[in-house]
Amino acid sequence: MAIAKSDPSEEVYELHLEIQAFEKQFRECVDISGIVIKKNKDLLQIVTAKSDPSFAEQQSNDLKVEISRLTEKS
Repeated sequence: MAIAKSDPSEEVYELHLEIQAFEKQFRECVDISGIVIKKNKDLLQIVTAKSDPSFAEQQSNDLKVEISRLTEKS
């Protein structure tokens, strides 16, 4: 637990900065989640449309690569 500041306005300012950091992380998580959902829908359409298992596997691998690339940026 952090030691409280003697100046309440400084305490509020630090809290505000922490909240901004959490908001940024949350926004990034929501963006990544949206991308994952879209890619999963695309992948489902491709798998449904194609009966070739190797094609579906390649698309799945491409999705995994993109997800790992996005998570490395965070």
